[in-house]
Amino acid sequence: MGLLDKNVTNMKKGVGEYRDLMRVTSINPNPDFLNAIGENKDLFKRKNGIFTYLYDSAARFGETKPFKH
Repeated sequence: MGLLDKNVTNMKKGVGEYRDLMRVTSINPNPDFLNAIGENKDLFKRKNGIFTYLYDSAARFGETKPFKH
């Protein structure tokens, strides 16, 4: 087996690609997510409701808890 043997080179390439795909930070899109985003781009936007506003306004005034005992 030499360094330029195609079987060895392809085997190393395959293992390297598999390792890259199994990383936590690798790009692995969910097909359902891609379909949902394709249909409605505003589907996963952040929505602030009344309770989110309550917590955010408490944090703006330096409070750690919006409700006190």
